[in-house]
Amino acid sequence: MIIVLSAHSPMNCGEAMKTKRNRMPTPSKELVSHILNHVARYHLTTTDALETLELLEPATHKQKYDALKHCTRMGWLGSDWLIRGKRYWYLTGSLEEFAIASRHSGPLSEPAKLRAYAMLSFCCGLNSSRHKLTRREISKHFPELDRSGILNRYYLNTENKGRLGLVRYDLGHHGRWDRVIDATRQDIRSHLSEPGIRHLLSADRFEISVLTVLPQKAKRLRTVFERPSACLQIPVRVFEFPQLLPLITSMTETEIHSLQK
Repeated sequence: MIIVLSAHSPMNCGEAMKTKRNRMPTPSKELVSHILNHVARYHLTTTDALETLELLEPATHKQKYDALKHCTRMGWLGSDWLIRGKRYWYLTGSLEEFAIASRHSGPLSEPAKLRAYAMLSFCCGLNSSRHKLTRREISKHFPELDRSGILNRYYLNTENKGRLGLVRYDLGHHGRWDRVIDATRQDIRSHLSEPGIRHLLSADRFEISVLTVLPQKAKRLRTVFERPSACLQIPVRVFEFPQLLPLITSMTETEIHSLQK
C-alpha cells in the first residue's frame, strides 16, 4: 500500500518543526507600549537608543529588537534610512489601542530627522539623565511655555533636584558660531520674561543646552558660554555630537538653510 502525504498534512513533521522554529514569540504589551511611546516622544528611534531605554521590567537586547520588529510587522512603526547602513523607526500614525495621539507620523524630512536624532542622542546616550518632554507634559506642568512655539525643544534633567532644560540646535550655520551665540542670547531674553522660568532659576532649576556637531566648534562656544566672566542669567552648556555630521553632509543647501530658523 502506498501512502501519499500532503504538504499540509500534520504528519509532515519536517514542515511542522520548521513552522514552530520560525514562529516568533509575541512580546509583552507593556514592552510594546513602552517602545511605541518612546518613538512618539522622540519622533524616531534607533537600535542604539533602545539599548539605553529604561523599563519597569528589564528586557534583553533581543527582546527589545524582537518587539521593534513586531511593531513593524503590525504596521505601527515604519522604517527608513537614517544614514547609509543605519536605520531609524517612526510612527505610522496615531494608535488608539496604546492611547498615542501623535502629531508626527511617517518618514521625517531631512531637517526634522536631524533635529529629532540630535535630541535622541542628547537624551538617550549612555549615562544620560535627561528625557524629552512631550507637548502634553509641558501643557500640564509648565502651561506658561505652551505659548512659546518651541515645545519640541524642552527636556527634563533628573540630576540632583531636577532641572527643566531648553535645547538650542546649532546644526546648519556653516561654522558661523556668532549666529548660535545670538540665537542663544535671544532664548535667554525670551525665557527671562516668563515668571515661571524666573521662579525655576531662583531655585537653580532651569538650563539651556547647545547641541553642535564638531568638537572644535563646541570648544569655541564653551569659551563664550561657560567662562566665569560670561555673567549669563541662565546657565548654558555645550555638547558636541560628531555622529550627526553624515546627516548634514547628505542634505541640500535648502534643507540646511531651514535648520537656521
